[in-house]
Amino acid sequence: MSLDSFRVEDEGPIDTAFCDNVPSIMIVAGPNGVGKSTTFEFIAECMDSNNHSRRGEEIEGSGKPVYLSPHRAPTSAEIDDSIIMQSSSRTFNEALSTQYTLSENHFTSNSLPNFLNAPQSNIERSSREADFAPYYEIKKRLAELKSERERLVTNILDREGKVVSENVPDITEQLSTAVDDLLPGVTFDEIQKEDQTYLIYFENRNGERIEFDNLSSGERDTVALAFPFIDKKLESELAEARNQTVSQEDLVLLIDSPEAYLHPSLQEHFFSYCRREIKEINESKSWDVQLMMCTHSQMILENTPEEELFFLHYYDDIPDEKSNQLISADDLDRDLIETISGDLGFAALSTGKPLLLVEGRSDKKILRKIHRDLDANLEIIPMGSKSSVQGVNKAFNELLPKLSTMGVEVHAIVDRDREWNLDSNIEDRVFILPVTCVENLLLDPSLIYSAIDTLADETEIRSHNLRSASDMSNIINEIIRSDRFKSRELQKRIGDRLSIHIDVTGMEELTEDRIRDRMETTTNTKKDRIGRIISESQERLDRAINEENFGSLNGKIILSFVSDEFNVSQKHLTRYIADKQSPTNLPPKYQDFINKLIN
Repeated sequence: MSLDSFRVEDEGPIDTAFCDNVPSIMIVAGPNGVGKSTTFEFIAECMDSNNHSRRGEEIEGSGKPVYLSPHRAPTSAEIDDSIIMQSSSRTFNEALSTQYTLSENHFTSNSLPNFLNAPQSNIERSSREADFAPYYEIKKRLAELKSERERLVTNILDREGKVVSENVPDITEQLSTAVDDLLPGVTFDEIQKEDQTYLIYFENRNGERIEFDNLSSGERDTVALAFPFIDKKLESELAEARNQTVSQEDLVLLIDSPEAYLHPSLQEHFFSYCRREIKEINESKSWDVQLMMCTHSQMILENTPEEELFFLHYYDDIPDEKSNQLISADDLDRDLIETISGDLGFAALSTGKPLLLVEGRSDKKILRKIHRDLDANLEIIPMGSKSSVQGVNKAFNELLPKLSTMGVEVHAIVDRDREWNLDSNIEDRVFILPVTCVENLLLDPSLIYSAIDTLADETEIRSHNLRSASDMSNIINEIIRSDRFKSRELQKRIGDRLSIHIDVTGMEELTEDRIRDRMETTTNTKKDRIGRIISESQERLDRAINEENFGSLNGKIILSFVSDEFNVSQKHLTRYIADKQSPTNLPPKYQDFINKLIN
């Protein structure tokens, strides 16, 4: 492996971050300011200087680091014959491995921003500065290759009197193939020399011929990110044509924020391309390439196997018994993570804040309205629909203790309308609402009256003879006693109890027949209970209505009936009430739980 291990200590926000066994693809996620860029930049510097123990950073391994910093910037600098003749030829990977200054690149004064004038042109590439090198070096390298190919043709012609096409590599083939893989709808056209200036042309999806500098920011950046692979192949082909041996030095690609300019679809094309190239190269065993990326991209995180995924945490979030801020995801169950984090998946673990899990998006919106400072302290994560949280008990019991040892604190607020079986060591982290659902926290007649008085048409208000909170209380009581409400509430209660989850854990043989048997057993059990479920649900509903026990009814259904009654949007009604609701009016145990999270 090119980079076997690394250790970073006392640099910027990093106290201690290390990895003793770096995989061939390593994806690092974490919040802003945690030290991802610091870690990557120091790995690049230490490897490039061959100083494998420098100010506490320990590097084991070999190979050339190719560092693509986070602030990749375009430049209109042109590549002409004078630049090719004056500068020594070097590969793209060599150029991006060294901490050279901008003045070494022969940038023209009118091609750089004003602040990069001559006296300041010794600025080094870093994660803190605009980096003009990647795009510039692509243009320069392709111009060099075209020039070298022309010299090769001339030498062959002088020596043999003719040129056989098979003996001269087509330097555009590798680039053309890569562009086809990376940029749907865009094709590479040619490298052309016009008035001593080298121009690189592409054809866009409209059939227009455009120069490299005029590609979109995402298209240009995709080519730059993939160019280390392209350049290595081009270097090998030219060396073979000259009967030379090409250096097979291993590469360590360090890419900071590949998603910066890339739409998720381009991210997917780029990441898939990298995987194919790395697999092909490493299987050839002629040389080795390693890819390290730090990213916030949900697409990349969700398509990275657990053994390649790492999370960098703030040092004060790491438990006392651990000293490493860099935590592997290898022993985390992806299915369980997705059960509790919904659409975010593994990306939820990279926020740098404690997580508060809620049952759905509407719960998140309501809690953010009621508790305006909640977002400052926590990342609120909707777990998803009811069907996606069938295994939530297992997910809570297995994951919450494990995540705590990784420095990720997870809490949850869940509805009362299901059976919970939580382990004792996590009971204080999961708050079961004392009411049916979050919307029940909004069933305050005075707030509902204020909302309707603001949102509803005057004619609707007059037609219901609504003049006070007491009138609204009477209307709500009429609603819950209506046959239509009882039917909706009963459907919900019976439907929840009749929902079927087929648990295959513990089955020795996962054959079709065995699973069918398990399904039939589960279904038959439900069938046998249908009569009892219906009668029990009806009895409990009648009791809640007679006792006006609103906490045992479904608050979301009640608010939907109120919104229908006055012809207002349920979303607007809910938002208004949540915005006006005072946390001090809510159940004391709920207040205690929230205060513990905030403070």
